[in-house]
Amino acid sequence: MTNELRHPSGPLLVRLADPECEQLAVLRRYADADAGGWRHETSDLSQFAGRTVYASFLAATDPTLRTTFYLDRVFLEAGKRL
Repeated sequence: MTNELRHPSGPLLVRLADPECEQLAVLRRYADADAGGWRHETSDLSQFAGRTVYASFLAATDPTLRTTFYLDRVFLEAGKRL
């Protein structure tokens, strides 16, 4: 949801970091233009196979015209090997 008037505004980054909190990748970028509905998305993390990674979410919002992100059922899952 958003009340922003300038575009793009209110970014949310979905990131991966290593155990030392160093950013490994930005998986997704969302902004006010992405508001309006639920999404089901997946990312291929095969390049990080065998490594410990942490998912994080970084949002920057304006204190007067807020953009709100709702996250539900977020998880990392080991892929199946064929």
